[in-house]
Amino acid sequence: MATKLFGAAGPEWFGSVARSFFTLFQIMTLEGWADIARTLMVTEPWAWVFFVPFILIVTFTVLNLFIAVVVSAMQSVHDAEQARENQIAHDERREILEQVRHLRREIQGKRYREKGTGP
Repeated sequence: MATKLFGAAGPEWFGSVARSFFTLFQIMTLEGWADIARTLMVTEPWAWVFFVPFILIVTFTVLNLFIAVVVSAMQSVHDAEQARENQIAHDERREILEQVRHLRREIQGKRYREKGTGP
């Protein structure tokens, strides 16, 4: 779209699809976009109608991608901590059950000894 709109007015930036991709990537990074827009607006006064929404949409998208990466990393850390806590709780429950079994055996053995019928 940029090649068709601005190819004649700015062939050094939009003369081919490859140049347009590179220029739009450059504009996406906010590198020199104002100079490109001002130069094009000399011959195409409505060029800002293309560039301002492009910058807003692309910046919003890249910001969302960055936020998604950060949130994903934080979720991974949280999941790892939760798994570790669950494993610790599981181990503690297993240890408590072993202690209860051991105490039951001791109590049962003591009852048998008191009755005189035990092993």
